[in-house]
Amino acid sequence: MSFGYGYKGTLNCNWKIAVDSQQEAYHAVYLHRRTLGDICSMKGNRFMHALDIRFLGPHRMISLPGNQKHRPKPAEQVAHRFGWSIKRQDLGFLNPAELPKGINPTRAPDWLFDIYLIFPNFWLAPFDGAFQTHNFWPLALDRTYQEIKMYVIPPRDAGQCFSMEFAKCINRDTWLEDFSTLESTQEMLGSGAKDHFVLQDEEICVRHFYKTLDERIGSHA
Repeated sequence: MSFGYGYKGTLNCNWKIAVDSQQEAYHAVYLHRRTLGDICSMKGNRFMHALDIRFLGPHRMISLPGNQKHRPKPAEQVAHRFGWSIKRQDLGFLNPAELPKGINPTRAPDWLFDIYLIFPNFWLAPFDGAFQTHNFWPLALDRTYQEIKMYVIPPRDAGQCFSMEFAKCINRDTWLEDFSTLESTQEMLGSGAKDHFVLQDEEICVRHFYKTLDERIGSHA
């Protein structure tokens, strides 16, 4: 695989808020309903609950499912004829029985992708046919520089170029949705309106992240 495309920019929020936004998946059902649609919600798992969550020392991994009954729209159908997008799961590059132990560890047939959160500020997501990296760099208490890169199989013809460009647009819009909430979250936290949060089981990676931070830098986190 090789570098396909990426985005970078600055957000007016603390870097930990940006990391938090990528440590659970249930938000996708609501926040990404226009871009990802029903790929994030399926019978028996309406809120994209994790297939597996593991702690690896200071690092974390979350393995996520996708809706195998997703019905692509017309433009998506054309793109899926030629290559990968986040909503296509049937390329067959990764045979579940032959995967390394760290990829789709439960060998779930409805696996979509894994997220590895490398402490403190690096994010790696392997898919079937691509992988994504994400860096979060603190610039100030309330400013973060982020850089996202998507690595894909290089296109060899016009059809595969179209497929990559389609995936590029889907990912761009999904990322914009992800980060549309972060500056508002920073504003809310800065107001002091809330002084604590109750975190549920699907947010256990967030809990682990702050426990790890506290062990290393305590109240300065």
